[in-house]
Amino acid sequence: MKILLVNHIIIEQENGVAVLNNSQNFEIQDAILSCCRERRFSVEIIRKAETISAMIADGTVRHYAGAVGIVPMAKKHLFGLWERLHGFIPCVSIFAQTSIPDAWYAGPDDDANTGMLLKALKDLNCKKIGFFNAVDSVYARTRFAAFIKYIHSYGLAAEPGWIFGFDPASGKLAQNISGNQVFDGKTGKLEIFIKNSFARLFKCKKLPDAVIFCKDYFAQLFMEYLREKKIKIPGRLIIAGYDNSFSLTGNMDFHRQGIHYITVNIDFRNISRNGIKLLEELIVGKKKFPPGIMLTRGSLADYNKDDTDPGSNNNFKNRVAEYIEKNYADEDILKPILEQTELSRHYFLSKFKKIFNQPFVQYINNLRLEKSVSAICSHKIPLTRIAFDAGFGTYQNFYQLFIKKYKCSPQKYKDTFL
Repeated sequence: MKILLVNHIIIEQENGVAVLNNSQNFEIQDAILSCCRERRFSVEIIRKAETISAMIADGTVRHYAGAVGIVPMAKKHLFGLWERLHGFIPCVSIFAQTSIPDAWYAGPDDDANTGMLLKALKDLNCKKIGFFNAVDSVYARTRFAAFIKYIHSYGLAAEPGWIFGFDPASGKLAQNISGNQVFDGKTGKLEIFIKNSFARLFKCKKLPDAVIFCKDYFAQLFMEYLREKKIKIPGRLIIAGYDNSFSLTGNMDFHRQGIHYITVNIDFRNISRNGIKLLEELIVGKKKFPPGIMLTRGSLADYNKDDTDPGSNNNFKNRVAEYIEKNYADEDILKPILEQTELSRHYFLSKFKKIFNQPFVQYINNLRLEKSVSAICSHKIPLTRIAFDAGFGTYQNFYQLFIKKYKCSPQKYKDTFL
């Protein structure tokens, strides 16, 4: 089965599902390709929108079984081509819903995620909440609509002066938002507009208890603004966001700046895989399947704890080490750990390396080797079974790591001790 993947940043050819993808998020692309390989789909990645236009014009697009699209609405020409593709082959949109009625879609459950975020803020005794947006997109509108809904249902307050990017009365986008970003009337620069908005926020007589940023990138700019202007937050301010962007958390010390940071962990990999699953159903089932929408709820990541606190680090180390000791042989041991710690993959691996003084994979491999050595010395069982029982995916991997660590082959080691 041949599918099309269009990415105007990367040209790559794998085995055909058509994916329109202008995202730089390699995690999304990797998940799509991985899921396609599992299903033995042939994936063709095309760079230019002009190529898609030509394929539609000459009919070669019909050579593909289906398409998956990751195309933001702001890329109007590309998005228009993506919507045209729906008239030729089965299509599933990922992350950006189209205006086509009954279109198939896989993405985050922004309504539920926003409700979860506001519930967490309420539990933290936040009563006054602000909202910041600077993009024209479906997800921004969905998140703001959910923000207004849950503000009312939870009995919270959101004054007009704390809301940016939307008209709080009508719920519509602010007039100075155009395309993928807002613009300042004088300079036309997104960051200038955003910084001017931050300045307006601090002119308010009363600050909100928390501000929800529609993207973590805006929260990053907010933190940089505080640092640049040397602004110290009076009392406590909670920053909340989406997407769990760790360009933010990796270089900002929230704790020392009086900032409590909480964000929605959006599972990009799972959403991408769900998109391929939907496409497979659509291709195989044709019209037998009703229009499908698959929304994935995220999880919360809370960075209120200071990583320099020995107590916090010791607790993290003990919990993780205990889990690994009991489950070291599991094939996908990292996934349940991420779920239990409620941390993103990037942040967890960074924190693990800092606290354990070695990378996660190295720690796991060393533990598995130790368990293997113990089994070699105490059991007369085949080395291949010892390797697989310890959690190694292949004997070759076990063999290479064993020689690297113990300077001899597993068989020689076994002959020495038995």
